[in-house]
Amino acid sequence: CIAATQLPSMRFSVVLLACFFVYDVFWVFVSGRLFGQSIMISVARGLVPDDDTAYPALLTFRTFLVPGGSNILGMGDILLPGLFLCYL
Repeated sequence: CIAATQLPSMRFSVVLLACFFVYDVFWVFVSGRLFGQSIMISVARGLVPDDDTAYPALLTFRTFLVPGGSNILGMGDILLPGLFLCYL
């Protein structure tokens, strides 16, 4: 239902997207240094971080450069830019 949501102006949507970017960077990268583990990654992976079967808010992409490595993309990383693009 992203297409049904409307933002008031282009300036507001850019500021909102920038704020969510800073929020995401803090919880993914900085929270690991403060709390011992990244809070956002723990939440995205669910209650069992070692289980590779189901991540409800996470897309996992295997990397070809690092054997056995993977990159993750959260649903917020898809929905918020999608909302911005719908406004454009």
